[in-house]
Amino acid sequence: MAGPASHANFITADMKTANVVIWGLQNIEMQLRQVVATGVGLILTGVGITGFFVPGLPGTIFLIWALACFKVSSPTLESWLFNHRLFGKSLRDWDENRWMPARTKGLVITIIAVSSAASIWRIHAVWAQLLLGVLAVYGIWFILNLRTKPAHLLVPTNPKI
Repeated sequence: MAGPASHANFITADMKTANVVIWGLQNIEMQLRQVVATGVGLILTGVGITGFFVPGLPGTIFLIWALACFKVSSPTLESWLFNHRLFGKSLRDWDENRWMPARTKGLVITIIAVSSAASIWRIHAVWAQLLLGVLAVYGIWFILNLRTKPAHLLVPTNPKI
């Protein structure tokens, strides 16, 4: 006849089994999140790089989003973005300080204004013109409210001798 000791052993064994199952499900969920984050990050990286060649398609914001994905999924791809010779410095500046150089801000605002004005001029639906106008004003407002990188940090720290 089973006594209290055997009942306790049965419960302990069941709890161990349940913990293994729960840990296994959590591990699978974590791996699935990493795979999805890496996949989304790669897609965003592709769109971001495309944005440097297609007028009107922003590139940097997609790379910032890709960086966020790689932070939780792939240190290797995160490092690749941070160390890229073309856009690594901008991404590091954003990640470390949440700022943007004044020249870049001016360029972005100009691109938003010109592309939005051209689009509004070409589109004849009033609701679409209003929507584009509101989005353009919001985009410019957003850029203007970002912190500006201090000018003394724009000068190279290693002057050539």
